This record gives sequence, C-alpha cells and structure tokens, in this order.
Amino acid sequence: VDTPQMAQALSDAAMSAGVTVDVLIDLDVGQHRTGIAPGPEAATLYEMFSRLPGLTPGGIHAYDGHNHQVDIAERTQACNNSLNQVRTFQDDLKAKGLPVPRRIMGG
Repeated sequence: VDTPQMAQALSDAAMSAGVTVDVLIDLDVGQHRTGIAPGPEAATLYEMFSRLPGLTPGGIHAYDGHNHQVDIAERTQACNNSLNQVRTFQDDLKAKGLPVPRRIMGG
C-alpha cells in the first residue's frame, strides 16, 4: 500500500469481509514506478495502518528492480543503498513504537 486512499479502501474491504489483514507499505527505493518515498509522509501512512479498522501494520515491501549493474561491486553498493533506506525507515517506525514484523525486498 502506498497511498492513504488505498489503505482506506483496503480497510473498508476488510471490515466488509469481517477480517483483519496485515498491510505492507510499498517503499520507493529508487525505481520510481510504485511505492512511496521513505520519510515522514510514509511514516504517517504506516501509522495509519494501525488506526484503520481491519488493518494491522505488517512490515515493509521494497523492490529495487532498477539495479542492473554488471560490475558486482557497483551492484552491491546499489543494493546496499536500497537496503539502507529500508533500515533507516524501519528504525524510524520502531522509534515511534510501530511494529515492523517483516521486510520483503528483491530486485
């Protein structure tokens, strides 16, 4: 989930179905195709998951599919840059007392 509108729609659907769902925030770590940039706006959205009925903060999803470096050192550095964005964001969420039970990443 990367917008408040999407979170609200998912909350409405969960309530209609009588279920609670874990929700992952979709972070944009550089591909600029989906997700919300890590930062205060993303933290506010993640916090929203804990307030909306039918939703539970489930963690972070980040896809760094924009990294196509052939050189292994360059690829490693690029992947570490993405990972560091996720780690910093996770630390910020935890400092606010928000659970981050999982991180799902790939590229």
